[in-house]
Amino acid sequence: MAALVSDLQCHYTAICWDGFYLTGTRAVSDLGPGPVKTQSRDAQSAGNLFEGSSETIRSATPGDESDADFNDWLAGLIDADGGFYLSKQGYASCERTMHSKEVQTLAFIKHKLGGKLTPRLGSNSVRWRLHNAQGMNELLHRINGRIRTTTKLGQLSRVLASKGLELLHPTPLTVTNGWLSGFFCGDGHFAINSSNYQPSIQIAQKDADILRHPWPKD
Repeated sequence: MAALVSDLQCHYTAICWDGFYLTGTRAVSDLGPGPVKTQSRDAQSAGNLFEGSSETIRSATPGDESDADFNDWLAGLIDADGGFYLSKQGYASCERTMHSKEVQTLAFIKHKLGGKLTPRLGSNSVRWRLHNAQGMNELLHRINGRIRTTTKLGQLSRVLASKGLELLHPTPLTVTNGWLSGFFCGDGHFAINSSNYQPSIQIAQKDADILRHPWPKD
């Protein structure tokens, strides 16, 4: 998330998918200072998030369009600051790192797709990493055609090619698409000017092309 900026008092929120209806803008239940820890009903408790040394493997069937809102949200979250990787040995993986106060968001993704959560020493953050072939195949099935940033499209294309799959390009954004909510969850913040209490919403992203992209309107 964004850092504190000059005279702006920023308000951070951690969001989990469960319990929210995401319609292209990020929903929050509170705008008080500091993180709002929104815990998913399906997420594991904080005490056992990191149990086990090997990667968790889910037995779920590949996501279909009944999970389209979650898939769009997840694609947006990965687009914001995630990554697809291909090792020299040809093994594919996906990673997403977030502040430790937002660990329940990553726990919910782990609950849906499997993978492993690892605290990052010295950075007060947690990494979700998905590496097993079954989980990666499901993830690719879910987010192919939903990734939008140039960098992530290039990464995803290489991973798909290694599996003999074709990259699908996304359809234009709409106000009901959950991608924007996931993208804001990863790279956006709410701010209030301390002098006039004027609220603002800001998104910071290294991939400038996505910020220049026409955003959906009502």
